[in-house]
Amino acid sequence: MPTLDRKRPAPHPKVGSVVIGLVKGGKALDLFGEDHRKAILAGFIGTAALSVLMVLKMLAGIAPQLNPIRELMGIAHDIGLPRAMPIGWAMHFIIGSVIWGTVFALLRPKLGGSNLRKGVIVALIAWLLMMIGFMPMSGNGIFGFGIGPMIPVMTFVFHVVFGLVMGWSYSWLTREV
Repeated sequence: MPTLDRKRPAPHPKVGSVVIGLVKGGKALDLFGEDHRKAILAGFIGTAALSVLMVLKMLAGIAPQLNPIRELMGIAHDIGLPRAMPIGWAMHFIIGSVIWGTVFALLRPKLGGSNLRKGVIVALIAWLLMMIGFMPMSGNGIFGFGIGPMIPVMTFVFHVVFGLVMGWSYSWLTREV
């Protein structure tokens, strides 16, 4: 019986990682590789900064009806999880870290400028989606105008801080400062 002498392609050097087809300068993004993990950590740090602003806003009594954690608790309840503050905060950090950190990792090679600029661009995408998606679905109207006219401005500033901190953190983690 004849044997087939075919060469197999070499496996990717990082076990468990996924390579996707975003190519820039001959490099594919290694999803869940070192750069992606650093982007997720930068997203976590940016989310922590945003969270501090959210807590300060609540403690100051500014726009108490704007409470994304409470809204996330409602979503958790709708999908069968307990309506609990830790679950709302966990969802908030997963969204900021994993989802927006991943978006940052995916878009970073395609965007020009510094990581600060790239972080702000990603954060403004997040803000826009929050304004036209999350806010209306939460019953707060498009751009949160159902709560008040300052909501889009305040959330815009909070997201810019998130993006700046995420971009700076990524630069620091990758020693690109």
